[in-house]
Amino acid sequence: CIRDRVSTQSTWGKSNLKVNPFWMPSVAIIGSSGGGSATFNADPQKLLQTICDQLRLAGISVEMIQFVSCQHPLDGFTDETPATLFWMGSSSDELMVACRGRLADVNQAAKERDAIIAGMVATGSLSGLVSMSSDIRFGGANEKTLTEAIKRQIPIVGTGGSSIGHLMASGGNVVGSSGGSVATTPLSRAVAYAEGLATQWKLTYEPQLSDSVSLTHMLSQFHGVVAGCLPMFVALTTANMLCQRLFLWNFTAPFAFYAESLFGSIGLALPLIATAAVTCHQVAPELGMIAYLAGLGGGISAQACMPAGQSSGSVLVGFLAGWLTAQLAARLLVRSFRLGLPATAATILTAGVTGLLVGPAVALVTAGPARVVREVVVSTVALPLGSGPWGVWGAVYGAIVAAAFVKLCKVGAYHSVLLPDGPPSAPDEGRAAGSTRT
Repeated sequence: CIRDRVSTQSTWGKSNLKVNPFWMPSVAIIGSSGGGSATFNADPQKLLQTICDQLRLAGISVEMIQFVSCQHPLDGFTDETPATLFWMGSSSDELMVACRGRLADVNQAAKERDAIIAGMVATGSLSGLVSMSSDIRFGGANEKTLTEAIKRQIPIVGTGGSSIGHLMASGGNVVGSSGGSVATTPLSRAVAYAEGLATQWKLTYEPQLSDSVSLTHMLSQFHGVVAGCLPMFVALTTANMLCQRLFLWNFTAPFAFYAESLFGSIGLALPLIATAAVTCHQVAPELGMIAYLAGLGGGISAQACMPAGQSSGSVLVGFLAGWLTAQLAARLLVRSFRLGLPATAATILTAGVTGLLVGPAVALVTAGPARVVREVVVSTVALPLGSGPWGVWGAVYGAIVAAAFVKLCKVGAYHSVLLPDGPPSAPDEGRAAGSTRT
């Protein structure tokens, strides 16, 4: 086994706790990365840190960590599968890589530390356990700890369908919203653990989520959302242009007609959907994939409910749908755990239902005003100039617009309306934008 130190942060275990003058519970985190690919891409250090952060907010001390992270799902492992054992002892706040190598060697090292944690449980030094896909079977990496926990009936929270099922069948005191781990994220699992233990011990717990982002602040950052969607916007614009050329040039007319119809439909729908997903994630980044999925749901349902003939201006509708979806998603996730839903059910409910509730309402209320705003901006910028009844006044107007664009380009302001932000020191972009309007 290869051994090294992961972190010297004092935030892993016992520091900065909300101190209870009468009693402060302590727990150990045990288990593995588990099987299945639905939750397998979580960074083990991020997962463990997130759990420690949420438990600390509930006034719960993390005394020990024994976690086996495998590079492949444990549904189909072999003794040669690469794995890593993360360990933190009771006398240290440092998370260590205690062993890295073959899974057989890592499991042997985990069993040695399993005996240490079991001793802590037997002496009453640990008040509870957080179990993630733990192995209670005979000779398993967590057999001794979980057997001792069952004897003492200390509360256990966790995820991993098979593992929790074995624990309950063996008489374990499984509490809270423990259940499967499919479709969960590090945050949703951490909140589920902390909420379950806090409820069991009657502790005050408020999940650590990012500060609520006001709509005014998000509007000031609108150009950042547009910049995040730029690759998709450019791809759709290019595809639409090519399809129109194919249709006009009569190259394989049936294919051209199909491609034009397809990209035309996608071109109307995707800007709203992408903007909603990106906005939702920017407002609630701590939700991870939940934010993206909820934003996608909000964007799709908003696009489906757009009034006929009012699809233009949909980027603004998507922006509002994403912002409102993020506000509701964070609250719904916490409420789901407090109602006792398992982590999988709470995650699916939050990611799937939030957008479906927000999207239609936003579309029906804001589609009209968003279209008016868009048309005013576009008509102001793209006003016919330099010919017809405008004559010399059109040229003067064009010169004013060009000068304004040069100035606004240098400070990155006009991109909030028309283009994603670019380098402020590049005057050629503003000059080119201005020259196209004159």
